[in-house]
Amino acid sequence: MSSSSPLRRLGREFYRIDTDDADVERRGRALLTVLLVLASSIFGVSLLAISIAPPDRVRPTLVVSVILVAVCSASGSLARRGRVDLGGLLCSGSLSLLIAAYQISVRSYTDFLWFMALSVVIASITVRPRLIWATAAVNIGLLAPIAAYVDEDPSEKLRVSSMLVSLVVPLTVFTYLSAGRTYTLFRGQAKAMRELEAAKAQLGEALVVAKLERHRAESANRTKSTFLANMSHELRTPLNAIIGYAELLREDAVDEQVAHDLGTIGTAGQHLLAIISDILDLSRVEAGKLAISPAPIELQSLTHELRDTIAPLLTKYGNTLRLEGDLASVQLTTDPLRHKQILLNLLTNAAKFTENGSITLRVSSLPGGPGDTPWIRFDVVDTGVGMDESTLRRVFDDFTQADDSSTRRHGGAGLGLSLSRRLAAHLGGTLTATSEPGVGSTFSLLLPTSIEVDHARK
Repeated sequence: MSSSSPLRRLGREFYRIDTDDADVERRGRALLTVLLVLASSIFGVSLLAISIAPPDRVRPTLVVSVILVAVCSASGSLARRGRVDLGGLLCSGSLSLLIAAYQISVRSYTDFLWFMALSVVIASITVRPRLIWATAAVNIGLLAPIAAYVDEDPSEKLRVSSMLVSLVVPLTVFTYLSAGRTYTLFRGQAKAMRELEAAKAQLGEALVVAKLERHRAESANRTKSTFLANMSHELRTPLNAIIGYAELLREDAVDEQVAHDLGTIGTAGQHLLAIISDILDLSRVEAGKLAISPAPIELQSLTHELRDTIAPLLTKYGNTLRLEGDLASVQLTTDPLRHKQILLNLLTNAAKFTENGSITLRVSSLPGGPGDTPWIRFDVVDTGVGMDESTLRRVFDDFTQADDSSTRRHGGAGLGLSLSRRLAAHLGGTLTATSEPGVGSTFSLLLPTSIEVDHARK
């Protein structure tokens, strides 16, 4: 690991191209690889020339090698700066010119002439497709001065020139088409990457805005809940006084009409007080300040209290109430106030939306698995008007009743069921509903037999 790590760092530094364009980076790394191979080949050729070449050719070979090394260094510097096209043209053009100069200096038309085709290959790897044709034209154009200054049989010159042109032209066409496809591919990829980065940037901005908006909405909701809680509390105090004084005046009233009017004031005040209490509880739930106080509950006493409380509504709408279940054997520890509040709301709704029918409060135990807490299920079943699917889906929404006529006929703000479901969740349970139009509805409250203190505190 310690020996390879410096090599990797050296390789990353050698192939580092100062550009954000993926295609330029690809061609730049290809050019650096070509230059590395070319420099190694030059070193090998120089050693071979010193060892076996005739004395009159050693000096030209070494001069060409030194110049090519300098050209490779300059081309590599341009490539690392991101000027890959210029570096590729410098490398391929210099190679062609040096080969031509070498041919003229040694007065030979065939030695190393075939290496001129190498410059076309280098250009095809490193420069943009349209520049490959310029490299091919330079190579073919250099044949004329070489042929003019080299003493060689004309027929041999023509043969070699024809073969070189036959090699360079197809090679140029092939490399142009291949480089064009690669260039198009990388340009498309680069465009897609730019679009992806732009989309990511827009998504990041949208997420930041959404986060800010969420924080603002949460802050506004907390402010609203605090305001409602404070206002509800401030309204309940004088309203309780109004209800109390109305009751006292009604008891002392001699005139029947006055007593009736005072009774109406008391009834309306109680109704308004119930709505304000629901708003206060709902705001406490949303603000996370609803206190839960678990205690054992006697279900028989509770059901009798519930029956006595809704008796006037049962009489008003001609309904009967039935209790089902072995209440004496069921033990429940939860918040008595909130538990009674939920059941009373469910029974009140059932009484209001049922006429000349029956309402059933069914209590059943659901044993838990090994180590699990048993559950108790409270079903409030009525034979009222029922609800269709669309109404059932929104029956637990805030400020929602079955229809607008229900609000006008039965009163209420549409908070009872929404609040009851949230209270059920605070007690560790659930509240669900099933219904069929014209048949009736069933609201099911499922609670654990004992609520944990930690959950109650939450």
